[in-house]
Amino acid sequence: MKSPSRYAGARRRRRKKVRYGRLAAAVLILLLALAAAIFLLAKLAGALFGAPQGGGSLPAAASSQQGDSSQVQQVTASVSLESREGSNQSREGLWPLSTYLRVGEDPVSEETADPNQMVEPKEFNPVWVTGAGSMIPAIQEFKATTNADTIGWLRIPQTNINYPVVVGPDTNYYTSLNYYKQVDPTQLGVIWAQTGTKFGTSANISKNTVLFGHNWTNYSATPRIGYLTDQRFAQLTGYHYTSYAKNRPYILYSTESEDMVFKVFAAFYTEVDFDYLASDPDQAGMQYIINEALARSRHNFGVDVNSSDKIITLSTCTRAYGQTNQQRFVVMARLLRAGEEVTATNPVYNPNHKQPSL
Repeated sequence: MKSPSRYAGARRRRRKKVRYGRLAAAVLILLLALAAAIFLLAKLAGALFGAPQGGGSLPAAASSQQGDSSQVQQVTASVSLESREGSNQSREGLWPLSTYLRVGEDPVSEETADPNQMVEPKEFNPVWVTGAGSMIPAIQEFKATTNADTIGWLRIPQTNINYPVVVGPDTNYYTSLNYYKQVDPTQLGVIWAQTGTKFGTSANISKNTVLFGHNWTNYSATPRIGYLTDQRFAQLTGYHYTSYAKNRPYILYSTESEDMVFKVFAAFYTEVDFDYLASDPDQAGMQYIINEALARSRHNFGVDVNSSDKIITLSTCTRAYGQTNQQRFVVMARLLRAGEEVTATNPVYNPNHKQPSL
């Protein structure tokens, strides 16, 4: 028979173990709470001081990789940009990328300083536009298999901007959704058109086709050029630089009815109070938009444009002028005129461009 003192000792040891167990559990809970608090603070700091909110839509809501296809596919595979053979989830907005980038003919250096950065082309090559091929089959397939709201496809040669274009019941419908109409946990979003925009042939499209896209990674006053991780409209801000604009003078926009080529004539920062979003303004309103765009443009492109032209407007977020969300970066291009050839342009920096009123 055990003595009372031995029983007492055993009870003390059990109580000690219980106390240690409770202490360990309390420490673990405290560490988890601390980690959650740090995560929430980081998210709050990002919302207040970091990435821009929205993708450049209405105020109420907002690289050049070239080279042989094998190298392009190898690089894109490293960031999960799969080709047409990929799964539906991986294809979302990206599956034709490797096919399209074969248009670029200049070889990629094997000694790239940063494997995430695309290589700047030496000079514009018209075949990047004339040899781009039709996107009408891709539009029809994506519309049938992925999103019935698909109305077009947007490409900018020598960038990774190569996405379906969708349109919702109102302009801000797709602000937080992906191509599957689901809330997008990546916040990359889609490329979407302003509601009320006309589509179809070049004769039937709106006077001003306005497209929006998010930019979460390349919105500073000194944008980086050609990072593969810069998706949707994040590479658009490269038009901040004259050399970048010179090597990417055309925008390719396709609908189910026609593949169209637009010639860039302006790239600028603006406050949201400048109403460049009107899809079908009258002649005076159209000329006002063009004149303002030319006055604000960081470069003089030397491209003739007037109110009789059809234009395309690409709008995204920026924080080049501070942390306010009331600023946008915009690139405008006019539809190639009948008989006009695809040739290089020679933009020069505009030292007197109009600054945003922020």
